[in-house]
Order: sequence, then structure tokens, then C-alpha cells
Amino acid sequence: MESIYHAAPLSHERRTIRLLHVHSDKDLSKAVSCDLSVIDLDADHAPFATLSYVWNIDTEVKRDTILCGGQALSLTRNGHDALRHLRARIGPFTIWIDAICIDQTNREAKLNQVRLMGSIYSKASIVYVWMGMGKENSNRALDFIEHA
Repeated sequence: MESIYHAAPLSHERRTIRLLHVHSDKDLSKAVSCDLSVIDLDADHAPFATLSYVWNIDTEVKRDTILCGGQALSLTRNGHDALRHLRARIGPFTIWIDAICIDQTNREAKLNQVRLMGSIYSKASIVYVWMGMGKENSNRALDFIEHA
């Protein structure tokens, strides 16, 4: 089976990135389904979001699976929770998430994409920050901040 990254190749001559198009499904129990596309940061493109999140909040790395282009991809539990939460709240969306949009098995590709991260975040229409699933104390703290 061809890698999803080979199906969405990046240009070596242009400042290109992959974006994740998450399909709508308000049922949180269903697997996150998505596709990848490639855009040129220096050309006109549709708005996209970025996700900043904690890769590993547990001492034991827990992973979940999403379906990307019909292929199973492994993602940290925290990253998976963020995508599921966003999908339930906003429906379909387009986002850049480093763990998926960068081929983590390709060292050269990772280095090239990391160099673009400042531009990626500055060109995003919105940046979501995900610290993990809320707990009673964190929800109370956020309520306090909101009303302070």
C-alpha cells in the first residue's frame, strides 16, 4: 500500500505543506476520518487552522488510530482527543497538525517542515491550543479566568 505521504508529495522548490481535512461526524464514538492535501504557503489558499498540543501527557505513550485517505494512522491519545473534540464542536475543518502533516519517518522532510513552522502558524486563520481533556479543577480555573 502506498504511503499517504507519497500520495501528497511536497515540493522541494516551493514552501509547501500538507493539510489535514477532517470529515464531519458529531458522533464522538466514530473514528476520525480525514484526507491530506498539499498547499503552497506563498500562493493563495483556503483558510486553515493549526493545532498546538502536548504530544505526551502520560508517562506511557497511549496511541489511537485515525483513518487518513483510507489508511490507519497512529496518533497520540491527546492529539486524537483534540481532533475528536474539534470535529464534534465545529464539524468538518482543515488543520495543520505536525504529527500527521509531517512524515515523521523522513528526517529530511521533518527538518524542512520544522523550518516552515513560523510561517505555518502565522498564515493560519486560527491556532487551537489543546492541553488535554478537562477535569473538574481545570474547568473551574478556566471559568474563573473567563469571569475575572
